[in-house]
Amino acid sequence: MAGVQPNDDDKRRLYQDYFRWEQVVVVGPLVQAAIDEFHWELARWFCRRPWVWFSYFRVGKALVFRDFTDAEERTEKGLAAFDWAARKGWDKIEANLLSNPLFPKSAQAPVFGGQIQPSAAEFSPDAATLP
Repeated sequence: MAGVQPNDDDKRRLYQDYFRWEQVVVVGPLVQAAIDEFHWELARWFCRRPWVWFSYFRVGKALVFRDFTDAEERTEKGLAAFDWAARKGWDKIEANLLSNPLFPKSAQAPVFGGQIQPSAAEFSPDAATLP
């Protein structure tokens, strides 16, 4: 990937590999631990079925979960969000992120369009380690 701008298929493969690893190793255990803390069954039911909306989604479009503890469903929805972003255009997604007042100022460097281009090795599931 060095010196070559990856196409959307390459970006999706990289995203999918990292996202699957993250869902199993990081997110899954944390979500399950949080759900286990709910002793009121109605609250647990609602927490397992969130709807997620990103500012780049069109009005009326959201990720609606049947069971947020299911890593495969989180991955499926995450890939759908990626595909929607790719269709909208990475330059528009970047502008959307940078205009968000909640987006950390330290992260406001050109990410999608230019200078910061991580290598595939940096996001390889084999290369990642947890503290």
